[in-house]
Amino acid sequence: MKSLTILSLILFFGFAKAQTETHIEIQQSIVRMYDELFSKADISTFDKYFVDEVVMFEDGFIFTADSIRSKVIGMKANMEAERLKGNQLERQNQFEFIGTSIEGNSAFVFFKSSAGFLYNGMRILTVNRLESARFIKRDGLWKISFLHSSSIKEN
Repeated sequence: MKSLTILSLILFFGFAKAQTETHIEIQQSIVRMYDELFSKADISTFDKYFVDEVVMFEDGFIFTADSIRSKVIGMKANMEAERLKGNQLERQNQFEFIGTSIEGNSAFVFFKSSAGFLYNGMRILTVNRLESARFIKRDGLWKISFLHSSSIKEN
């Protein structure tokens, strides 16, 4: 009986640890995606984070994979144009994860994000958002299939 209890505890804590590691993996995927895709405007990372049929809702607008790609390409062009003028545009991200739930090959993550925009090192804008993302696991990889982002209104 004692060995059965010990085995049950080992399995329980092993399962809990695996879930925790998966939660962290999904949250870190959000952090890396925002850094690589939206801060560095590295379009080559798009397929690493999103499924082909991704949909994004942002402040009442609907974006598909093609329109997200176009947005990132436009950001990169603006950054490059400013660089050629001797200026530097930079985006710094911060995250507060509210919750992550996983069920089978589907996961949801809920978080607040803050994007600070700097021009030549001076903060010119901060955008605070409340966000949620749905991930699906395909071929062993967690990818975003839906992203919802809305501005946090100041009281």
